Amino acid sequence: MMPGRFDEAVVLNQLRYSGMLETVRIRQAGYAVRRPFQDFYKRYKVLMRSLAVPEDVRGKCTALLQLYDASSSEWQLGKTKVFLRESLEQKLEKLREEEVNRAAMVIRAHVLGYLARKQYRKVLHGVVTIQKNCRAFLMRRRFVHLKKAAIVLQKQLRGQLARRAYRQLLAEKREQEERQRREEEEKKRLEQEEREREKAQREAELRALQEEDARRQREVEALQKSQKEADPTRELAK
Repeated sequence: MMPGRFDEAVVLNQLRYSGMLETVRIRQAGYAVRRPFQDFYKRYKVLMRSLAVPEDVRGKCTALLQLYDASSSEWQLGKTKVFLRESLEQKLEKLREEEVNRAAMVIRAHVLGYLARKQYRKVLHGVVTIQKNCRAFLMRRRFVHLKKAAIVLQKQLRGQLARRAYRQLLAEKREQEERQRREEEEKKRLEQEEREREKAQREAELRALQEEDARRQREVEALQKSQKEADPTRELAK
């Protein structure tokens, strides 16, 4: 045999001897597709949107299968899985694909509508901006004419207001300086009083220490005196 070329008779014999043809025949005759209940319902629940179904997942799978094969010849239910023939699976896949495409079309329509509305709002905003700028240009031109007529009055009024504000600021500054001077004098007076209190306290503490030392000295002298008086008494006693 040449590379890339096959002998149909040889290939057919190989498939027959290996059991592949029998496997294909059995698969076509039996329930080749096997899915757990949860996976089956999760994949094909889009086909049950308008169908009243039970609460349990097995009942939901049964309702869906009976909807598309009421004779139950193409499917069976096990304890945990759904068994399908390939023909029924292909039918369900085709219906699912159609439903998904229909949903995609609806989503696409909503997206296109959203984009169209967004573009419309953008254009509308541009139109409003142009109108606003046109009105602003006309109002500015009118304002320039009015400004030329009122500029002298404005200068006089501004000068008067500026002089009044200057006098007010000058008075406030003087008042603030006077208040700061009084605060500084009060602060110095308080600091002086605090220093005098600290000095008096230190002197009182010093006097108390001196009195304590004198008291201790008197006690020591009295103790020594009492010991001296007691010594002759002990000698006489001996």
